Amino acid sequence: MYRMQRSRGAASQLVLFTIPLVALVAVALAPSIPNQDQKKDKQGETTVAKAAPVDKKFLEQDHPGPEATKVGMEACGDCHGKQVAKFSASKHAVYLRKVVAEKGEVCEYCHGPASEHVDERANVKILHFPQRSAYTVKRTTELCVSCHTAVLDKPHWQGNTHAMADVSCVDCHSFHQDDTQPYLLRKPDIKVTNNVAFRYDEKHPTTNQAINGACLNCHREQQSQLRMRSHHPLFEDRVNCADCHEPHKSTDPMLLAENRDLSETCLKCHTNKRGPFVFEHEPARVGGLGDSCLTCHRPHGSPNPKLTVAFGRGLCIQCHTDINQDAAHLNRPGSCWRSGCHSDIHGSNTSPLFFH
Repeated sequence: MYRMQRSRGAASQLVLFTIPLVALVAVALAPSIPNQDQKKDKQGETTVAKAAPVDKKFLEQDHPGPEATKVGMEACGDCHGKQVAKFSASKHAVYLRKVVAEKGEVCEYCHGPASEHVDERANVKILHFPQRSAYTVKRTTELCVSCHTAVLDKPHWQGNTHAMADVSCVDCHSFHQDDTQPYLLRKPDIKVTNNVAFRYDEKHPTTNQAINGACLNCHREQQSQLRMRSHHPLFEDRVNCADCHEPHKSTDPMLLAENRDLSETCLKCHTNKRGPFVFEHEPARVGGLGDSCLTCHRPHGSPNPKLTVAFGRGLCIQCHTDINQDAAHLNRPGSCWRSGCHSDIHGSNTSPLFFH
């Protein structure tokens, strides 16, 4: 009797466990389809819900059909009123009104004719450009290149580090916003409270603020370096990433502007370090040994003064290992260039040992 009750109890526990397990498996195996429901935003305006992770069926419907016709911006505003209101005041919209036959076709210049999309009231039958979606990269680039040929041309873009990393235009730019954000760049998600030096005007950001914020949204390692004791003054709104890097055309691995080498990039601002000198310090010479400026300096930030990779004489010992065995040098206080000796460390016109 006891064995029978025990077996029945075990069987009931197995059933209770199996039911939720089957349900869980069913949910996991269910196809991922776009959410076609509509919802209300905070202002009570009806908007189409964002698409869920796309599947093959959705991709087949993610464009207007051959019979689709244009319906005009007013029809788009019925559901996307907030986006249309912002976009109508932007330079994008002003330009598109000049190149399309009718004023109302501005949205459809990029998204395609929307009659089928409007009829179905669903998130299909229209060209989508979701952020960070692999299939969006090619579509976005082809569309943007058709107008922005001066900034983004296919031969350069195909060899660009951003392109090879599948970075899309929508990862950096938000096309529906108004012109308060320079170059329609996406707003930064850097928390100002974490760095009191970071300046960003929410309503009217400067060009430096807009560029730096957009770049640092992805480049988190550089964001951390810029918070170090010694750093280039990006957060202080004095320089921006594009002063050194060319995000669109450069085919250099580090996206150096105009494909300059590293030394030329640094010397564009640090002109007092430019030679030629009578006595050249090889690592500082343009076209010299190693990575030139990077032999001694970290470009974004360092815990050491002057953006150096090591502190004090430890910097020089990287190359001048003989100093470790020389008592005369070891007994001198301070760093090699602040002890009154090798003060012209980038090059000298009077001393082969870079004395001042």
